[in-house]
Amino acid sequence: KNDLFILLTSDSIPLKSLSTMYSLIYGNDIETRDISSIFCIAPTNDWEISATDNFNRLIRHDPWIALNRNDTLKLLTYFQENGYIPSTSMVSSFKSVFSGETNLRSKKLMEYLPYLAIFGQFNLNDRETWNGLNPSSSTGQGTCLTLSFTNSSQEDFSMDSERVFIGQNVSNHLMNSVTFSGRNSIVHSLHFDLLSSLQNSTYLFARKFHSENSGTFILRTHSDANAVIESSTSTSKLNVAEALVALGVIQSANHSSIVDRNMTRMNRHSSHSQQSGKSSTARFHRGKGDKSGLKVLMVSIDDRDLKLALEGKPDDYVSIAAVLQNDYALHNGYDYISYRTDHAKLISTFRVKFPDIALDVKNFEENKYGHAAFHPGYKYFRASSWSKLPPLWLLNKEYGYLYDYIWFIDSDATPNPSYRNRSLSDSLRLWNESSDKMVYRGVKDVFKATFLFMSNYPWRDDMPCAGTFIFKTGATADAILREWWDYDIPQKNQADFMEQDALWYQLESGPEYGFLLNNSVVSLLTENQFPSAWQGVSNLWFTHIPNYDTRRNCYFRTMLHSRSLYEASAFRSAIEYIQKHSHIVGNVLEVAMEMEVLHNKPYRTHYPGVRTGRADDNWHGVNWKGRPPQPPVGSLFNGYLLGYNGQKELYLVMNNTKRPFPNFDTFKKMGYDLDMVLKYRPNKDMEWYIPTGEPLPAL
Repeated sequence: KNDLFILLTSDSIPLKSLSTMYSLIYGNDIETRDISSIFCIAPTNDWEISATDNFNRLIRHDPWIALNRNDTLKLLTYFQENGYIPSTSMVSSFKSVFSGETNLRSKKLMEYLPYLAIFGQFNLNDRETWNGLNPSSSTGQGTCLTLSFTNSSQEDFSMDSERVFIGQNVSNHLMNSVTFSGRNSIVHSLHFDLLSSLQNSTYLFARKFHSENSGTFILRTHSDANAVIESSTSTSKLNVAEALVALGVIQSANHSSIVDRNMTRMNRHSSHSQQSGKSSTARFHRGKGDKSGLKVLMVSIDDRDLKLALEGKPDDYVSIAAVLQNDYALHNGYDYISYRTDHAKLISTFRVKFPDIALDVKNFEENKYGHAAFHPGYKYFRASSWSKLPPLWLLNKEYGYLYDYIWFIDSDATPNPSYRNRSLSDSLRLWNESSDKMVYRGVKDVFKATFLFMSNYPWRDDMPCAGTFIFKTGATADAILREWWDYDIPQKNQADFMEQDALWYQLESGPEYGFLLNNSVVSLLTENQFPSAWQGVSNLWFTHIPNYDTRRNCYFRTMLHSRSLYEASAFRSAIEYIQKHSHIVGNVLEVAMEMEVLHNKPYRTHYPGVRTGRADDNWHGVNWKGRPPQPPVGSLFNGYLLGYNGQKELYLVMNNTKRPFPNFDTFKKMGYDLDMVLKYRPNKDMEWYIPTGEPLPAL
């Protein structure tokens, strides 16, 4: 009963992923909702007066409609009873219902017949025939699903809706970049920004795209949309199938050749860790999507190798987090990539491409403030936090068409195994249903946001943390990631909080700066990620444990234990699986150089003023306003182990109380070891005052 049949032409391309279309059409009631047919109704001055009654009107509409199952059967029955398909013979028999129509074509017929067959004629004196339409409206009514690019000389119903769309969303110089050919108005050339605007419009499809396999249309990326320059640096030539890739919509049935070409390009920047630089289209495991059909690519980016065994070193968490992230992805039908940025490759490329710039390899130390990326346009180095932006841009470019969202996750963060059954689809619904509470700023309808960020609570909870974010794949994300990477803020190249500060400046800037990453495309969620005195690790759906927390590895080891992945052989198998299916080693500089040719020149020079010293510290300060009372301390540690400096007793926190182990054998038989124990100071730290419960049963 809730099937919807959408009529399309062979020269149409989708502008939204399948899951986005579901959301826009059905909302959250896809299983139960009785969906209505969707018509794009012309202004009333385009309606025809019936020959049978001067008060009757024949409704004109866009022929590219969407019909529910019942209305589809009505239309098919009408066709069967009157010649089955619109044809010349049908035109003559149908003319009698029109007044003054002497040159009716079968093309015009489909702009009247479906509505007439399903709902009948519109009578100005009978409201029961109005079907919710306004007989006095001078503008279009209903919902227009398909945009038709049309020459001004061409007569086409969609011209009115097209002009509205162009006027509201796209400047004239972008529309002028559309190159037509012939009286059929086939699109051959399109500006990149117009393609992005299409994706963000209310339309689900666009037609008039060149559909011949041998043909291409030109995606213009030159700063002057009217420029006739069509060099490799100013344009990209795409066939219609590749337009789907540029838009980031769900893949077509014939996308395999695109994948092959994209993988060839990907090899210039990365190599499979197990294949010495070689790769195939099966580079990483591909899931079927979650229970709602949402397809997500989860990505973690770091410059450290994954370990086959835990070594008791501070950086063990990188490998543990990768295992936990991949475990969540597999459980929910998502795909996962562990992307390692290769310093050696970056240095090698740098010495070849920039021989006149001094390079000290000692600066490439494995810490968060060392050199990890290089901006080839500005010609300065950046720290590791910046180095995630080029790989994310590349993954969106090469793989985005396969997914609805890409979810970036820092290497010190993971979805909490305690909540592994809560998928991203579940979270999107939760955030949207409670948007008044869950969306702090930006787009309230999270399904319409391009980027979703979680709160930086317990610090500036009114601003995002860039340690994890979720973005819709496609052209808009492409442009935003490039502009974010291009944000010129040398003071933050290797100082806190690096690319996150660039994000904050963009979100706080006014419209005079015109940044793409702004509150009209972002949903800042009140979903917390950092453990605090208000929410412990055990309370967080997504857990981000920062570098200042010396107990980070203890938390992550306990999470591994909860998933039966802590034992040495289980952990090794999990890492080997990632190395085989999900691991990419990439050269960030080569990716940045490819981004560079797409950037408009000259570079932007108009930026918000940069805060320094005390002003900068205050900007990052804690926002205490509206903080609730702190919960019982024990509630922050449920499921985790506690111990105290200088004492032998060990505890497992359960139901807000700490229960002592009766002996060390029980502790070991339950699969724990001392590296999982969170240690605190007796009589000083608040964790000391957690109530003590009954001892655990001895094993």
